[in-house]
Amino acid sequence: MSAELHHLPEPKPRLHCASCGVTVEARCGCGVGYISAAEAAARAVNAMPEKSSRAIAEEIGVSASTIDRARKATASNEAVAKRTGRDGKKRRSPVKRAPRKHSQETRQRAASLVLDEGRTHDEAAAATGVSDIIVRTEIAREEGRREGRQAMLDYRHAELHREYQRVLMSRRGGIPIMQPADYRLILSALHPDSRAALSDERLAEAFATFRKYRLLLVNEATEPTPTPERAP
Repeated sequence: MSAELHHLPEPKPRLHCASCGVTVEARCGCGVGYISAAEAAARAVNAMPEKSSRAIAEEIGVSASTIDRARKATASNEAVAKRTGRDGKKRRSPVKRAPRKHSQETRQRAASLVLDEGRTHDEAAAATGVSDIIVRTEIAREEGRREGRQAMLDYRHAELHREYQRVLMSRRGGIPIMQPADYRLILSALHPDSRAALSDERLAEAFATFRKYRLLLVNEATEPTPTPERAP
């Protein structure tokens, strides 16, 4: 009678989360304590700052983004002349620069070069030191501002033109609002040099003359024209 022996796998240690209580099985059974991926990444970055993020990530089995976060959180994020990639080649490490801020005058100058001087977008960007997207954005803003100002100027010009036409029509063949004699009488009553020489009767006449033009000089909405009443 023969017997077949089966070797049972050695039990793997269980990992217990002290925060939420979740228990999982460790992937290895070496019995050494476990650390988080973030801590492993921080240790690897401190130990191998000359290697690229992808090379370290492939070596310790985490993502490259985890290595990048570890670089930013540790002193090893300092600039290194060259870093060794996964292929073993050394390359200059990328240097991230903060975006340059440009004054509003510089932005408007870039837009003016294109709108007023006929420069191309590339020429305006090179002359002012801003990017092409800033040039295009400021051009759109400046065009909007100019259109708004032009619309206001056009409206004011139209108002002045309409007023000019009303005065011109009244003086050329239309019915004048005020007779020249009435105008001179009212002016004499208002002028400081001639007002003192007018008698009370002349002042009263000037006042009555001015009142009769009230409906002609004041807007209809303010002073409605009374409807004539029929005689009984």
